[in-house]
Amino acid sequence: MNCGNLYGDNLELLTFINNLLHAKTLLKRDVDYIVRDNRIEIVDEFTGRVADRRKWHVGLQMAVEALEGISYTPNSRILGRITIQNFISLYPEMAGMTATAQSSEEEFLDAYNRRVYVVKPDKKCIRLDYPDEIFTHKAARDRAIIKEILEVHKSGRPILIGTSSIEESESLAERLQNCRIDCAVLNARNDAEEAEIIANAGKLGAVTVSTNMAGRGVDIKLGDGCPASAETDRVLALGGLYVIGTNKNECIRIDKQLRGRAGRQGDPGASRFFISLEDELLNRFEIRKLLPKKYLGYRQEEKIEDSKLNSLINHIQRVVDGQNFDARKTLGKYSLLLEYQRRLLTKKRDEILYMKAAPLLPASRPELYRELCGQYGAGKVDAVGKRAAIHFIDECWYTFLEYCESVQEGIHLVGATRKVPLDEYRKLVIQEFDSLMNRLEDDLLQELEQTDFGVSEADFAARGYSTPAATWTYMINDNIKVKRFSLFGIN
Repeated sequence: MNCGNLYGDNLELLTFINNLLHAKTLLKRDVDYIVRDNRIEIVDEFTGRVADRRKWHVGLQMAVEALEGISYTPNSRILGRITIQNFISLYPEMAGMTATAQSSEEEFLDAYNRRVYVVKPDKKCIRLDYPDEIFTHKAARDRAIIKEILEVHKSGRPILIGTSSIEESESLAERLQNCRIDCAVLNARNDAEEAEIIANAGKLGAVTVSTNMAGRGVDIKLGDGCPASAETDRVLALGGLYVIGTNKNECIRIDKQLRGRAGRQGDPGASRFFISLEDELLNRFEIRKLLPKKYLGYRQEEKIEDSKLNSLINHIQRVVDGQNFDARKTLGKYSLLLEYQRRLLTKKRDEILYMKAAPLLPASRPELYRELCGQYGAGKVDAVGKRAAIHFIDECWYTFLEYCESVQEGIHLVGATRKVPLDEYRKLVIQEFDSLMNRLEDDLLQELEQTDFGVSEADFAARGYSTPAATWTYMINDNIKVKRFSLFGIN
C-alpha cells in the first residue's frame, strides 16, 4: 500500500481494507444479500426474507456496494442508535412467545433477564422426526434428496423442502423441474408472494422449496383447508406434510422451526434432514480430520449410519450456537456504555425541552439574560435559547455517534498489539464523551452571545437550526459473521 506499517498511523486505511476483505470473502451474493433495482438488499439469515431498510455499518455497506458496482451517496447521517435489547428494556413490562425459546433460554435470561417457561400444547404433537441421512459428499446427498422427493411425490403427499440459501433453493427447483415435478419456490426474491405459496403448500401433490422457514409461524393447512373434505382426509391418510431439510443450520432454533412446519395442532407430519460431510457448517470444523478412517472408506452413494457421528454433528451445532451467543454478548458489552451516555444526554436534553425557560443562560450569565429580556422579552429569549440548546445537544450527539461507529469498526485491530479491544473502545469513547460534555456548555454560551434574539421562526433554518426534512428508522445488523471455527474456539 506504500504507506509503511498498516498497524501504525494507518488505522483508517486498515479498517477500509478489512471491510473490503470482509465483503469479498465472507459475504455471498444470493446468500447474505441480493442486488435488486440497483441497490443492496440484505437477506435475514433467520427468516430468509429481505430485511427491509436494513444496512450493514457504513464501511461494510460501502465495500459491498463498491464490489457490486453500485454508487454510494453518503447523503444521510445517524441521528440516534439503540440496540433492540436496550430499546425493549425501556418498556415497564415485557413478554414473548415462541415454540423454540427453550433452546435459547440462557440467552433470553442474559439479554432480557426473563426466564423461559414451557406451556403444554393443547394437542399432543404426533410428528415423526426421522434420523438424519448422512453422506460423505454433497453430490450424493443431493441425489438422495431428489430420489426421496420423487418417491414421496408419487403418493401425492405434500412436501416442503428447506434450503440454506436463495442459490440452493433455485438450483434444487431447477433439478426438480428437469424431473418433471412442478414446485413453488419461496425465497427473498419473491417474498411478496409468501402468503399465497404458504396457503398452497399443504395441498395434495404440492412441492414447495423454501429458504429458512423461521418467522413463518402460520399453520400450513393440510389439503384444501376444510376439515372433512376428501382432499384433506387423503393428505391426513398419507401422513400429512413431509418436511425435508437439505443441511443443518448453525442455529439450532432454525432447524426446529423448519421441523415445526409439520405436525401442528395435532396434525400428522414428518421431518428428515439430509446432511453431507462437505456442508459448510461441518467444513468449518474440518470434521473429516475428526472422523475415524472407516468413514472415509464409504462409497459416495452410501449413507453413513452411526449414532456416534450423529452425536458429533449435534455437538458441533451446539458449539457454533454457543460461539454465536458469546459473540452477541461481546457486541452487547460495546452498547452498554453508549446506552448509559445516551440516557445522560437525553436527560439533559429533556430538562431543557420540557421546561418553559432554557436554564443555561440565566444560570451562567444572569446579567446578559436580564439585558436580553429587557430588549426582546423573556418569552422570546427563552424560546430562542431553548431552540439553540436543543440544536447543539443534537449536533454533538450526531457527531459523537459517528465517532463511536468509526472507532468500533477498527477497534478489534488493536488486538494485534496485545491490547483488549473492549477496554480500548471504552477508554476512547469515555474520553470523547467527557470532552463533548465540557465543550457543549462553552459552545452554547458562545452561540447565545452572538445570537440575534429578534429572529423570526423562519430565520432559524438560515442559522442552521433546521430539523431533518425526513427521518427513517431501520435495523442495522451488527453481528460479525465468523466463517472459521475450531472445536475449541474461534480461529
